[in-house]
Amino acid sequence: MTRPTFQWQISLGHVIQIAMLVAAAGIGWATFDARITANEKSVVRAMDAQGQMEGRLRALETATARSDERLTSILNMLARIDARLERIERSGD
Repeated sequence: MTRPTFQWQISLGHVIQIAMLVAAAGIGWATFDARITANEKSVVRAMDAQGQMEGRLRALETATARSDERLTSILNMLARIDARLERIERSGD
């Protein structure tokens, strides 16, 4: 059986392999950094959109509360009118 042997020589193939490994690591790092930057921008846009939606929601809640107050006022007014009509009908008989 033959044993593996190692030669302590630097050849052109070794230099090319090292250069390709460094280039691949650099490209990988640049791609990774670009993705991180894109995700950060996406998160900022989502937070801005959420803030805008919260503002809209507050405005809608305020408008709904006002509508509820108006409806309650109208119902109270109708109840008073109904009571007056009943009194008028009783007194007219």
